[in-house]
Amino acid sequence: MLENKPVLAILGMPAAGKGTTASLIKEKLKDKEVKIIRFSDSLAEALKVFLPEIGRKDFQWLASAIRDRFGEDILARAIERRVRRDDFEVAILDGARVRGDEEIARKNGWKLIYIDAPVEIRWERANKRLEKSDDGVTLEEFKELDKGRTEIEIQEIGSRSDFKLDNNGTLERLEDQIDSLLGQLGLAWTL
Repeated sequence: MLENKPVLAILGMPAAGKGTTASLIKEKLKDKEVKIIRFSDSLAEALKVFLPEIGRKDFQWLASAIRDRFGEDILARAIERRVRRDDFEVAILDGARVRGDEEIARKNGWKLIYIDAPVEIRWERANKRLEKSDDGVTLEEFKELDKGRTEIEIQEIGSRSDFKLDNNGTLERLEDQIDSLLGQLGLAWTL
């Protein structure tokens, strides 16, 4: 870790609850300077220049093209530079998804936190949030998107993560798991 500052790298399949988990951790650590950095931020910025609406397929295509050109860990290396540069007490990295991300996290001593939820629940969430232009797809189409290059390693990496949260229930249940996680990490939180 950088100067012993905790860095939490969250991974999970789309709509598993990564963003919700990151926000809840930040809320619980409100007495600390918490920085949330999404792996997809730089991709979203680039895509917004060219497209009025951005879908999951667009993110998958751009991430694959960038990784083909610069290596599987290019997004993680960009995040690593940002973590070294930015000022924070705790950093939460939202959206690790390939082995290169895992390798950078392990090299730096970052904690990997896997958020798991069944595909049906994730599909329902995606259809409610409509965050991306292709979030309103059928369950079968959603399952096909899960087979994309940017998604296929997530569960394997999740099996090796430092912590696993099951987000298949209520928000309160997820919060209880986050409280336990923060306790295990030795991070005091404000109630």
